[in-house]
Order: sequence, then C-alpha cells, then structure tokens
Amino acid sequence: MIIHLDGRALTVADGVTVAAAVAASGDDTTRVSCTGAARAPFCGMGIC
Repeated sequence: MIIHLDGRALTVADGVTVAAAVAASGDDTTRVSCTGAARAPFCGMGIC
C-alpha cells in the first residue's frame, strides 16, 4: 500500500499502523510540545 506523509509517498504493508509507518520513514516526530520540543507517538512508549 502507498500512503502519503508530509508530501512523501511511502510504501507500507497492509495493516501497518500510522505510527509504525512514520517510524519506518526515518522521521519519528509526529508532534511538538507547547515548548516546541519534538515528540514521538505515544505508542512508542507503551501507552496505547
């Protein structure tokens, strides 16, 4: 399957989560904190 992430086309297997696709893309930053620090998905630390 091909998904588009920030203007890039990524090929991922069916069933891959968005967080896993982001991590596989080499960019694990999905958001920023209120102070501007880069943050990864909550899934990366066992929350979800």
